[in-house]
Order: sequence, then structure tokens, then C-alpha cells
Amino acid sequence: AEDIYIKFKKPVSWIKGYLKSFGVYQIYLKNDPENAKASLDKVEQRLINALGGSSETIVELSLKYYCLLATKPE
Repeated sequence: AEDIYIKFKKPVSWIKGYLKSFGVYQIYLKNDPENAKASLDKVEQRLINALGGSSETIVELSLKYYCLLATKPE
């Protein structure tokens, strides 16, 4: 089997929005909104510091995709 990777470039602010969409973050946000937001802000700030830029600094990402094939039982 061959691995399927999709590469794309997005700003740090997009990554923060992407992380906000995760179900586990939504549960964290519901249960502890203050710490959930602080954790996400900390992740964003660490990325900005590591890249030496701003929230609009472009990052190249590579996501691995999986393809599952199935059939209905006869």
C-alpha cells in the first residue's frame, strides 16, 4: 500500500481554527472554557515563537490520508 500525503500551506491562524474544529477540543471548551481557550492560545504562541513570525506566518503542512474500502456482506 502506498501512503497518501497532501501538502498545503496555511497561516498559523488557520491552524488554530483547524484545532478548534476537533471534537475533543469542543468537549474541553464545553467543560472548561477558560483553560481550553488558554491552551489553544498557548499553542498558537508557541508556533509563532518557533517560526519567528506572526499569526499570519505561512506554514507548510503535510497530512496523511487513509482510504478504507469495504463492501456490504452478501
